[in-house]
Amino acid sequence: MAIPGETVGPGSLMDLEIRDARAHELSVAAFVLSRGMRDNPLHLAVFGPEPEVRQRKLEDFFRILLAWMPYSPWVGVQHGTIVAVCGMGGPGRCQPTSSQKVSIVTRLARTCGMASTLRALRWLGEWSLRDPREAHWHLGPLCVDAPLQGRGIGGRLIGEWCKLLDAHRAAGYLETDKEINVDVYKKFDFETIAEAKILGTPNWFMWRGAK
Repeated sequence: MAIPGETVGPGSLMDLEIRDARAHELSVAAFVLSRGMRDNPLHLAVFGPEPEVRQRKLEDFFRILLAWMPYSPWVGVQHGTIVAVCGMGGPGRCQPTSSQKVSIVTRLARTCGMASTLRALRWLGEWSLRDPREAHWHLGPLCVDAPLQGRGIGGRLIGEWCKLLDAHRAAGYLETDKEINVDVYKKFDFETIAEAKILGTPNWFMWRGAK
């Protein structure tokens, strides 16, 4: 997640470059997110049990989401290939406006079907209700492509994002539906501030205070 106007240069981890996504790369970013997050518990609950169908619907969902988001996501690029994506929302711009919600729902229903759309609305509505009132930067969606997970790429993205937060003395916030991620985020000074079950799936809501 980048603060507008700032980028992060090349890094040493697996020759990974972190930079703002270009407009023509958003469809690739949506694919990376859909493949890397295909089996997340919430996505299983929202988009159904069939892996290939679920990934296709997720790709459509993320394409719509990235097109709405007010700031370009970061992408992690290795040897010219996008291998990770880190989305963002800034203070006061974490949630879509009413008209944007109508547009998002209309597009989602057209591509993913009404049943999945209704479940997605319940999921995102529950997340929206818990969005902190305090000014913050919102992390997500964040994902490393499935074949490269567990190699430190995600940690590199989170670490760089936290450096920018600290440089601007800003707070950070995120949601996760994977318990294994909670311990990862704790390493970057996030604390669990709430837990809830959404569509029968445990969720954790985490906050990182301004430094």
